[in-house]
Amino acid sequence: MLPDTNGWLMIIYRMPSTPSTSRVTVWKKVKELGAYLLQQSVYILPNLPQVKEAVNLLKEQIGRLGGESKVIEIASLGEEQEKEVKAGFNSNRKEEYEEVIKACNELLHEIEDESNTEDFHFADLEENEKHIQRVKELLEDVVGRDYFGSSLRDKALTLMDECQQRFDEFSHEVFSRDGMIGEDKRPSLEFAKKHKERKTLSKKELTRRMHEIVGSIDDNNLEVEGRKVEKMPDTVDIEIEYTEHKNDKSFGIKIEWVSSRQVKKA
Repeated sequence: MLPDTNGWLMIIYRMPSTPSTSRVTVWKKVKELGAYLLQQSVYILPNLPQVKEAVNLLKEQIGRLGGESKVIEIASLGEEQEKEVKAGFNSNRKEEYEEVIKACNELLHEIEDESNTEDFHFADLEENEKHIQRVKELLEDVVGRDYFGSSLRDKALTLMDECQQRFDEFSHEVFSRDGMIGEDKRPSLEFAKKHKERKTLSKKELTRRMHEIVGSIDDNNLEVEGRKVEKMPDTVDIEIEYTEHKNDKSFGIKIEWVSSRQVKKA
């Protein structure tokens, strides 16, 4: 729970009507922080060190995108209003945890169906791994902005643990049927180690970043979160995906190739 002495941060901002992408960018960041809407373009957050740092970065971003903003520190909202605001925070998190719980149940149902029909294939394993990773990231995001302990937090965490256990059992069965379980009864192959970079950028900054990535690929010095990407061969596979889900849109580019080290071993 939030110590009473920390108080609150009130964020007031205004964005130009165009381009609309700037407004969406700021709105997404505010949503990511889990801010509670008091009235149009007026939000409030608990005054915690990590939150204050994020809010200051948001203020700078709003300025770069041509908007105006103010951040006001408030010691107290008054007992009754604070109860109302905290209830509002928990209500928002409850909706988000319900989304996590729904995703967990869908994953459990999917694994159960595949187990019952004995669909123990690597393609199913890979799809389930992607699914569980997406749910984990969603849960981590919600927990990170659950400032006042939503009543559904424990249920979501417990279900996530159950998903992980069922996924581990499913993966063990897949490896076992393919003869890939070692003497220690554990899969002899490791899952991929992922290094992921995620930032909020303006469209202009995104274009510049994409040019940088292309240049780094050409020079064989691309790094992701401090991890140098292995030199790409002359031929690679590329997959482009555009997804629409409610108000969220995503555009992804995936490049795959066989490691040169594996080719030499083959």
